[in-house]
Amino acid sequence: MGRRKKKVSKVFIIFFIVGALFGIGASYLVTRNDCFVLNGSKEIILEINDTYIEQGVKVVSFGKDISKNTKITIYDINDDKVDSIDTSSENEYTVIYNIENLKYANYKLIRKVKVGGSHE
Repeated sequence: MGRRKKKVSKVFIIFFIVGALFGIGASYLVTRNDCFVLNGSKEIILEINDTYIEQGVKVVSFGKDISKNTKITIYDINDDKVDSIDTSSENEYTVIYNIENLKYANYKLIRKVKVGGSHE
């Protein structure tokens, strides 16, 4: 009976190792193209009365494009939350992108937008 237990144990260990390797490989294949990146530039400079076009982000999590679920929050130079970027007067804005997602829950991306003023 002892010999049979050893055989079953060896078979179990082999299946466990094969399963673990398969799981690692499958995980790699599903997540290899995952990303959370800005579309366009990290900093944008606009002239007064230019049109600001939101370039957004690309978010792929566990192989699925979830970019449309991105939350965008905009703050002006005084750290006041605003609804949009007003290009009618000089100002600076911080655009923050985050997403409610298991993989990227604590990540955020930031874009700076400057309207008017000197362009150094």
